[in-house]
Amino acid sequence: MDVQSGVSAATGNEWKRRDVVVESQDKVMYPDVIVATLKGGAVEKFAFQEGDVVELGLSFFAHEHNGKWYNDVTVREF
Repeated sequence: MDVQSGVSAATGNEWKRRDVVVESQDKVMYPDVIVATLKGGAVEKFAFQEGDVVELGLSFFAHEHNGKWYNDVTVREF
């Protein structure tokens, strides 16, 4: 997906992120599909194209906002 960027209102620091769709290679009828986020310097380092097979290290984090829970999945390494 396209790179998103901006400036943090809290710190004034610039930020970048890019969401990528990841599909497992398990030989099942319905493979797992998730959206994971590249942050900071990883955005420029990620040079793979759609259809490439890569091995990823993912980090999972959940947070609550207004009584609802949300997951964040971040690419740690590739």
